[in-house]
Amino acid sequence: MAAETSCEVETVLGKRRKFQLKKTIGLWRGISVLCGVIIGSGIFITPGGILRASNGSVGLSLIVWMCGGIIGSLSALGYCELSTTIGESGGNFTFYSLTYGPSIGFLLVWMNAIAPFGDAVKIISLARYTLESFTGGCSPPNSAITLTAVVFLCSFLYSNCLSTKGTLKIEIVCTCAKFLAMATIAVTGVVMLVRQNPVGINNFKTAFDPKPFETMDWGNFAAVFYQVVWPYSGWNSVSYLVEEIRDPSKIVPLATIGTLVLVTISYLLVNIGLFGVLTVEEIMESKAVAGLFASRVFGSVSWLVPLLVCVCIIGSYNASVLVYGRPPFAAARRNCLPRIFSMAHIHRYTPCPAYIWNAVGTLVLVGIADFDTLLESVGFIEWLITGLNAGSVLILRKKFPDVERPYKAPTFAPILVILFSIFFMVSPIITKPKVSYLYSLVYIVSGFIAYFAVIRPKRNYAFADKFTLFCQKLFQVAPTDFEPKLAKPDN
Repeated sequence: MAAETSCEVETVLGKRRKFQLKKTIGLWRGISVLCGVIIGSGIFITPGGILRASNGSVGLSLIVWMCGGIIGSLSALGYCELSTTIGESGGNFTFYSLTYGPSIGFLLVWMNAIAPFGDAVKIISLARYTLESFTGGCSPPNSAITLTAVVFLCSFLYSNCLSTKGTLKIEIVCTCAKFLAMATIAVTGVVMLVRQNPVGINNFKTAFDPKPFETMDWGNFAAVFYQVVWPYSGWNSVSYLVEEIRDPSKIVPLATIGTLVLVTISYLLVNIGLFGVLTVEEIMESKAVAGLFASRVFGSVSWLVPLLVCVCIIGSYNASVLVYGRPPFAAARRNCLPRIFSMAHIHRYTPCPAYIWNAVGTLVLVGIADFDTLLESVGFIEWLITGLNAGSVLILRKKFPDVERPYKAPTFAPILVILFSIFFMVSPIITKPKVSYLYSLVYIVSGFIAYFAVIRPKRNYAFADKFTLFCQKLFQVAPTDFEPKLAKPDN
């Protein structure tokens, strides 16, 4: 393999070989990547927030978890159509650039870079659970959490730069550990219920008690869908890697829909397990509910569950580095970022500069330990992205009616998703506005300013070529071959 650099081009039988990211992902690796990104800290830190927003109603909180999976599945149908039709890595960036123009595509990459809330939540959760394994459940100081998070972040960044295949192997191992951790909680909780544990019996006897509904703050309840979107986020991950999938027209729909069904069932069982052991008040007050569950059930070996949770978060963050390195990579290929971010390592075929682009923003956010604020900001942006994705399905059908679509979603799916997204974005803002929503707006506005001030004018800076060449030598990267399947819009 070779690249367009000053070095000699490698040939096979006299013909130049294309320098591209390798197709290394089959069905099971695709599923492991999806499970890796989706199942992480979310299922272990959001049950309390969802239960608080549900006013302590066990039954309502379980319905919310189920609704999150259903909405995610409807969204995924449209995403599968976009991925298999366009056939380019980059996920949302590619879809938005073709649908709404490069300014909206750039906006996604910008928000991921300066405000990677999801990655920050994952790496902070990993640091917290790791330290609590050594502190007997006591809360470690924030400074220790921050330093540990930075060490983990740099370690995963380095491993992803080394090898995509190695990252995928880690994901398979972590996926097994994820389901082991969730099965441990679910089975233990069910066993406690069978043994007539009074706490669990009371939780389910009063699951749909009318009292919580009578005093419900419905404005706050609407915001619960900002939190539930987080544990399911990442269902679109395979589409970010579509150029590295062996048979995307088959694997993308199978892996995406199959994984979401499996994850939704698993999340419901985990919550049932938690309610079988812990009181409603304990779940609402805990920020590390798996650790509390383990100390209540397993006693002296309670550290095993937090350890498994750490492995879950390792898999999730590791997969996030892999997946979310593709949007800046794709953006640079379409001239929405400096060329250096479109380059890959000449021997390892990994987009190292794009990984570093995303890591910088995460480093800034690891000092914020307010999970609720982070999750609410994640939720607002995720619902915006979800609605834009669904809109892309309908608009691209009009823009490119004659393009072959290996998979076509039912039309009702994107329409429903658009309606859900509008409701869940607008309702909490009207009924109970919070400062975290303002943060999201600031990030969006700053992205537009950056695009129209720096990117769109396409200025040629004197130092740019020298800086690019320096980075190429430093990271040993070169431009990749790229031919877009669909035409780039002019605006």
